Amino acid sequence: MFFVISHQKTLILERNPNSLTFKTLKFEIEKELGIPPRLQILYLFSKPLMADDSVLISEVGVKFFSTIVLHCPRIRLLPIPTKEHTCTKPIGCGKRPRCGEGDDANREFGKFGGSDVGLFASAEYDEEDKEADEIWESVDKRMESRRKDWRETRLKQEIDEDKTSNPKIAKQFVGLKRELYALSEQEWDSIPEIGDYSMRDKKKRSFIPVKDTLLEKTRQEQDHVIALDLKSMAAGGMENPCKTPAMDLTAYRRGRGIVLSSKLDRGSDSALGLTVVDPKGYLTDLNSFKVSNCPEISDIKKARYLLKSVTKTNPQHPRAWIAAARLEEVVGEIQAARKLINEGCEECPKNEDVWLEACRLARSSEAKAVISRGVRAIPNSVKLWMQAAMLETDDANKSRVLRKGLEHIPDSDGLWKAIVELTNEEDVTRTPDIGMTEKWTS
Repeated sequence: MFFVISHQKTLILERNPNSLTFKTLKFEIEKELGIPPRLQILYLFSKPLMADDSVLISEVGVKFFSTIVLHCPRIRLLPIPTKEHTCTKPIGCGKRPRCGEGDDANREFGKFGGSDVGLFASAEYDEEDKEADEIWESVDKRMESRRKDWRETRLKQEIDEDKTSNPKIAKQFVGLKRELYALSEQEWDSIPEIGDYSMRDKKKRSFIPVKDTLLEKTRQEQDHVIALDLKSMAAGGMENPCKTPAMDLTAYRRGRGIVLSSKLDRGSDSALGLTVVDPKGYLTDLNSFKVSNCPEISDIKKARYLLKSVTKTNPQHPRAWIAAARLEEVVGEIQAARKLINEGCEECPKNEDVWLEACRLARSSEAKAVISRGVRAIPNSVKLWMQAAMLETDDANKSRVLRKGLEHIPDSDGLWKAIVELTNEEDVTRTPDIGMTEKWTS
């Protein structure tokens, strides 16, 4: 028997395994190496040899030429062995190891082969080991081929038994299918339809009534968007009657967008970089552009994008600014509406409609300041002077504003009529004389 010890030569014991017990074996090892039995751990084929001391080692698989690995966890605490042929260097000394030091074999545990890595780390792989590996490999191949034939035979047998005990449905009715060719058309028609005859408990289906608001919202989402039409623009811009049924105008709206983009592309002059769009022809319909409060108009984003492109293409068109501001007012964005109309006043300072719209959208505390800017920009506008007079609460202040307007527009019949309506009975005869004098002198 061969005993392999870490960092030592191989120990050879010529003993008969059939008559050697574990107790005798451990005493032989202690006699040769000086290792107490309590520190001896024996391995055979990487498996520990654990049995009673009275058991023969042949009963656990040890044979004449078996190789047994001897592992000693505390080998450094042992004295130097007495036999020279068992070791090439001292096994250890009686000095205790310092803190952190230990057996090198234990440090190598767990890498690939468990504790065997530390045992065989310094062993040399010679020709005998190579020959032994080849022999064992050939034995393994031989046993594998025998097991393979047995497994294939067993698998085929199990498959045949399964097919016999559990045949497929198609094979069960092969004979009946062959007899179907003799059936007539009447017999085919008399075959009943297959129903649901399953006996499983089916889940009870429950129905919950849906709210009317949810149904109405679903209907509105499924309806197509109402787009602008030439006829509707001529009748009132974006006004659509509430009773108008939903129409499939999705394709028409997409076509109008393509036409609009092509017109804008053609309108740019590549040579001078100036626009050749005719404001009177292209934006004439915006004179009547007005956003309705009808709930069917849901394309607010499309209308906002269209008006934004119009104001950028022709910022001097007042109706575009007014329409954009009214659109924001309809959707509830009053701050955005005031911002847009203020931009329109800066771009179109000579248009009285823009100033009137800005005055309407402005806060009550800012309306007088807005109309004051308007009359300074357009002093000859009768509408602006009339609006400025309407913002005054006192008749005297209204009369003073109207008289200020007469200084710029002395021949305005509207201003004279408003002054006459505000004048007292005592001043009825005097006011026309003053007005006629101013008329004649002008």
